[in-house]
Amino acid sequence: MGDMNDKDETEGFAAGEMMTCPECERRVPPDRLSCIYCGAEVGLSDSQRLTAKAVFGTIEPWESGFSVVGRSTIELSEASLENTAALLSLEIGDLKELLGPGHHVPLIRVGKLAETALVIERLSNFGISAFEISDKELAPKTPPRRLRGLDFGHHGMRPQLFNESSEDLPSFIPALVVRGFLSRTEQASTEKESKRGSKTIDSSEVGTHEAVIDLYRKGDSRGFRIRTDGFDFSCLGSRKAFTAAANMDVLAEKIRAEYPDAAFENSYRRKRRLLDLVWPQNESVSSEGIERLSFRGYARKKVAYTDNEQQFTKYSRLQFLLDNRADTDEAE
Repeated sequence: MGDMNDKDETEGFAAGEMMTCPECERRVPPDRLSCIYCGAEVGLSDSQRLTAKAVFGTIEPWESGFSVVGRSTIELSEASLENTAALLSLEIGDLKELLGPGHHVPLIRVGKLAETALVIERLSNFGISAFEISDKELAPKTPPRRLRGLDFGHHGMRPQLFNESSEDLPSFIPALVVRGFLSRTEQASTEKESKRGSKTIDSSEVGTHEAVIDLYRKGDSRGFRIRTDGFDFSCLGSRKAFTAAANMDVLAEKIRAEYPDAAFENSYRRKRRLLDLVWPQNESVSSEGIERLSFRGYARKKVAYTDNEQQFTKYSRLQFLLDNRADTDEAE
């Protein structure tokens, strides 16, 4: 079956039009960005790039990749919307939301830099200005440094690290504040195994939801993170509330009042559904083993985990990079 599909891909091209893959050295059609056999990038001319098929391989959340962020520069026609949606494998309604005013979210995530160049080029033809950001820049597996407290002073805020020494950390004035939340769910299920198949006989779900505030100073993409749990809210003084959730709101208000020049981003909750389209939450499943039931058959237990920490970290860092990009553009 694979040989038949490969043959279909190469039909319609003369022998002289075919290209040679630099990796596996097999002949590939001239309208593909990557080899149909091994996936290696194929060098295309400018004219070939205009007609190359934008076929992107599946990239898992844990794999390193590149994200394309874009905004429409003109009002797109229905034809442009349809072509753009097809390119990005999105529904037209979702695409309109992604390109809406005030939205800085990724449009697509791919595995190769050459693929981002093709996407950006095609989007430009449709009237969408776009640029790429790598997972290396977003560093989703390296969250901001967690804080256990803050001291507000005349020269800025002095960070107190959680379970780390803070002696060498100077006071700073935040340039960007990003609000959001971390959520995690655990869904346990027990499935009865029999000759007829499997059937869920018991299930339960628990979840946690924690407000967070990320703080960034100029030139520091690592940033600091305030989590509801484990933070000393004594810096709020007489304004300290009875609940940690309320204290997070008061703290955000205090930071905004103390540092009015800092940029504030508080739309993660609203953009969450759109982010799931390109940056899905982390999901994993662990097996808890098999046990024999008192009645006939066996039961298999498993727990499915879902959490958004890496998604929010990427979103938070994206805001820093966008803010830094805007400052660079203004300087130029």
